[in-house]
Amino acid sequence: MSPSNPTIVLSQEPVKGATSQTFKDAMVVRNAVFVEEQGVAAENELDDNDKYSYHVVAYDSDAGVPEKTPIGTIRIIPGPHRHHTGEPIPVGQEHANYLKLGRWATSKAYRGHGVGRKLIDAAVEWAARNEFIGDDGSKWNRMCLVHAQTSVVGLWEKAGFVVDESMGEWEEEGIMHRGLWKRIPKV
Repeated sequence: MSPSNPTIVLSQEPVKGATSQTFKDAMVVRNAVFVEEQGVAAENELDDNDKYSYHVVAYDSDAGVPEKTPIGTIRIIPGPHRHHTGEPIPVGQEHANYLKLGRWATSKAYRGHGVGRKLIDAAVEWAARNEFIGDDGSKWNRMCLVHAQTSVVGLWEKAGFVVDESMGEWEEEGIMHRGLWKRIPKV
């Protein structure tokens, strides 16, 4: 059953690493959406990126709902990025220090209530206020990449992301994806 008008609150600031309560809450949503609903192998849902990524979680804080019920999540992966085998390399970004947003998910009962958009906006706003220096000393180029499932490309486009046609379409975990970019100016 879908809540009629949930009160959505976000974790205060993105939390880095894979040991915090925020990360554990993110995994509750990721397991429900990606593993249980979409059939992604559980061992593939947790990856090395989680250790150095920043995690944001959305909660429903309505009366009658258990305190801190996680309902959505997104992660921010600082660069530079190493490309996985078979992953398309964005043209001109082969060794660039860009951010990557991923593991964006909303619990099924809360879809259509703006949870996903709040998460995207929070991640972009936080990134705009920060600088990231890569392990190799490179400065963040203010670009942000998303590997979006094709079924939600339109939602990313509404948030100002633009499809990178040069990346084409590819499969990750049996789900078709597209690459989208957004320049994030410093505030």
